[in-house]
Amino acid sequence: MKTTRRLIFAAIPAFALAAIDVFADSYPDRRITMVIPFPAGGPTDAIARPLAQALSASLGQPVIVENRVGGAGGTLGMRDVARAAPDGYTLTLGTVSTLAVAPAFYKDAGFDPLTSFVPIGTVSSESTVLVAAPHMTATTLEEIVAYAKANPGKLTYGAATGTIAQVAGELLKLSTGTNIVFVPYKGGAAGLTDVLGGQVDLFVTATSIVTPFIRAGKLKPLTMMNEERLPQLPDIPTARESGYDVVADFWTGVVAPAGTPPAIVAKLNAAINKVLTTPELRNAILTLSAQPKGGTSDAFAKLIAAEVPKWAGVIQLSGTRAY
Repeated sequence: MKTTRRLIFAAIPAFALAAIDVFADSYPDRRITMVIPFPAGGPTDAIARPLAQALSASLGQPVIVENRVGGAGGTLGMRDVARAAPDGYTLTLGTVSTLAVAPAFYKDAGFDPLTSFVPIGTVSSESTVLVAAPHMTATTLEEIVAYAKANPGKLTYGAATGTIAQVAGELLKLSTGTNIVFVPYKGGAAGLTDVLGGQVDLFVTATSIVTPFIRAGKLKPLTMMNEERLPQLPDIPTARESGYDVVADFWTGVVAPAGTPPAIVAKLNAAINKVLTTPELRNAILTLSAQPKGGTSDAFAKLIAAEVPKWAGVIQLSGTRAY
């Protein structure tokens, strides 16, 4: 009897693994939801939509972008994804903001960026950028710094609260020794509307949502917070070129709830890497002044693991807080 029981129990893991393999073979057999925890029109949304369209064609099932707007640096939407069934049908396009910055801003984010998700693959990387509203006469960072020092507290800048954009803006203030008033937004789209309308003087965001307005001459680019100038916008100097060591990359990558079967993770990773080689998606990302990335799930996991303590340290050093 004991021998029979041991054989039965020993067979359970193999049976479970076989069931997972069968499940993965049929995946996906219905639509996939890609949750974006910010309003439509923001930088995360701008990358997610062409990605979802490309994945829909590659996977043979619709990948639907669902904007779940709750503020708090996107933590509420990320919490929803962390609590979803780990079956590959609920994903999110994680970013440096939602996976590394916001958890350091909010003590009770409701998820752990290192344990609540399984990284699937990196999608893109772009710079944060400081732009000026149409009514501003300044056209360079040096002119903004000079005016801000002569008129402390008179200039305003907007950014999505609890994100890399806010941290980049506060770091720039710290580096330049200026007092520029921060105006918080729930997402980049609302801030973009206000800087175009002149309700705020300056705006910090990822390049993806402001590139069309820069090219059309509707916003004045002042500086890129990148290691080097972007090939798509080569005339915009970096903060380092102006003497300020502020670098804040906005990267994105797909993650799923922890516990998602490895076979499904592998299938999604393969699909992401495949679509990132297609001219349609590559051109869509490049047009947004971002760079297509790709790579393994492990490489993305290492990126997240490195960025979490980095930005927690920056937030503590700068004294920045979420609003």
